[in-house]
Amino acid sequence: MTRRRGTRIPEHADIAIERWGRLLLEIDHGRPRASYTIPQAPAQRRPQAPYSEYVSLPARDAQLVQIMDASLADATRRAGHWLACRLGCTQCCHGVFAIDALDAERLRTGMQVLRVTDPALAAELTRRARLWLAEHGPAFPGDLRTGILGASAAEEAQFEGFANEAACPALDPATGRCDVYAWRPMTCRVFGPPVRMGDGDALGCCELCFVGASEDQIAACEMPIPHDLEAEIVHQLEERGEALPQAQTVVAFALLR
Repeated sequence: MTRRRGTRIPEHADIAIERWGRLLLEIDHGRPRASYTIPQAPAQRRPQAPYSEYVSLPARDAQLVQIMDASLADATRRAGHWLACRLGCTQCCHGVFAIDALDAERLRTGMQVLRVTDPALAAELTRRARLWLAEHGPAFPGDLRTGILGASAAEEAQFEGFANEAACPALDPATGRCDVYAWRPMTCRVFGPPVRMGDGDALGCCELCFVGASEDQIAACEMPIPHDLEAEIVHQLEERGEALPQAQTVVAFALLR
């Protein structure tokens, strides 16, 4: 699971968190995929083909998302008032981070769904993504044509200072709502509750959460992450040639795929 920079890990994580991983999509849509339920499109925009023809994801991605959602719900229940996350709290929505092939394909699927069910929102997301790239693209440490982040030491160092304060193009600035919440990257699904960072020795959480909590209270609310399952799916994609090995992108590019 790709992690963002460690700038929002509080003092409870006493090691430096390095930027983890990168991976972009070159997905063949002919493989078995998971299906998702979406709202019925308005009559005038109802698709003429079965929904399965509009939505495609690696079959095991649905399992991964279900595990993550259940893990988050359980951690949220245990955290109670220590968890500050709520609609309109957007600190974790600022600052670019790398996403992997599954994340990028999930966002692509979300855009595919929205183009059918809510074309106006899809157009707005496209507009924001293009504006984001117009502003930050000149400094992008990678290939602007493909959206793939560079893997050299110099490019990785450049990424550390890239678009650190920029709002995610999926964020609605008026409401503080994520407009692709159902399809958000794995990184976005772990903010708030305590999660294991780096090599697993450090437990980090959002600096706005668990204010005044003891280390034991924080540890009691840890959110388990299915790293092995995600790594297995990504590895399968790479072996089948459905993902470029060790490649990653950012949200803005994924929204425009």
